[in-house]
Amino acid sequence: MRLNGYRFGTECGDVPVKGYEPSLFHLPEHLRLQTNQICSFFVVHESSKKRCAEVHFQLENGLAKSHRYAPFGSFLISTDLPAAITDRFIEYCEASLYQQGVHQIQLVHAPGIYYESAYAVLHPLLLHRGYVLTTAEISALVPVQHHDFQQGLHNWERRKLRQAKQAGLLAVKLPPEELKTVYDFLTLCREQKNYRLSLAFEEVQQLAQTFSDRLHLFAVYHTNRMAAAALCLSINRNVLYAFYYDHHAEFDGVSPVVLLMEHIHQWCAKNDFRILDLGTSSAKTGVNYPLLAFKLHLGAVPSPKYTFQKKLA
Repeated sequence: MRLNGYRFGTECGDVPVKGYEPSLFHLPEHLRLQTNQICSFFVVHESSKKRCAEVHFQLENGLAKSHRYAPFGSFLISTDLPAAITDRFIEYCEASLYQQGVHQIQLVHAPGIYYESAYAVLHPLLLHRGYVLTTAEISALVPVQHHDFQQGLHNWERRKLRQAKQAGLLAVKLPPEELKTVYDFLTLCREQKNYRLSLAFEEVQQLAQTFSDRLHLFAVYHTNRMAAAALCLSINRNVLYAFYYDHHAEFDGVSPVVLLMEHIHQWCAKNDFRILDLGTSSAKTGVNYPLLAFKLHLGAVPSPKYTFQKKLA
């Protein structure tokens, strides 16, 4: 389909991106990790031969949704793509999916701060097209550039940071070979809280093998004992996402995650990241308010993370 100098299709070829940077979860390598059928759609500006929009769905039993092995998916839209073209692109995707037997679409968005300008247009267009907001989560993101981590800390967390250093705890970045050690440690920490990690080790290992340059491991030690650890993913050039992080219950008194986050924040600054994403603070009943408060006490700012759904006629 062609419209006003733009081409809509399910293939885009080897063309550069214009006006946005694809996230890790929109890359072909990550899409190939999915176990169900993936359906992709693109907008290409014909004169410049550049990609201006894209979206990818996992198809399963009449449902087209943002894929399983990712915290978000949804549309990526160039900031200078006309709103009318964006609207027609959404319509094009819906019609194509309906022809493939899809009766419901689910879109899991990134935190609003990731693509703030594009979402300012996309969200109203989705609502006008009959999408319903089904989930509203609160993400917590720590600014990195020109931001002093300790200055952003709440007084209580600053005290815990000082206590951790006085107790001799040391934060380090670990090599990739320590993935199993970190995963097992985080599994133990979650079991202490009656939770479980969302991905099995084999799935995390496959992610690490596919994106060896995007997965980063950090830990805090007391002598030779691991007190806290984090598994982080480079989402794009600007955002490092703390995918899994936790601390052993034995170290509750010194809250080693504060020291861990200071070290990760410093590493982000040295490597030109703008945002350290601490994830959402969701619970089965809504918001995990103590967890959200802790993240905000680390200097994070809140950002909405929405999920939209629509039933196709």
